[in-house]
Amino acid sequence: MTQKTAMQELYSQLANLYNDSEYNEQYKCGIIDAIAIVKSLLKKERQQIIDGVKRGIEIPMNLYNEEQKQQDAEAYYNQTYGGN
Repeated sequence: MTQKTAMQELYSQLANLYNDSEYNEQYKCGIIDAIAIVKSLLKKERQQIIDGVKRGIEIPMNLYNEEQKQQDAEAYYNQTYGGN
């Protein structure tokens, strides 16, 4: 079974909301706009994941303990994506 990224899950949830018949057309238009935004961000997310894996391949992780790996991963995230 494959996993979904957060953006892929958001896309699925928005699609499910859109298909729910209890919402009015104005609400569904907002969902369509949100789906379009998420679809455009899926490509960016994919490239970010690929870049992160490529960076990980460059670093010999077997030389680190788990705490150092976590610290380096958090530092990479904060430098690349601005923290939070």
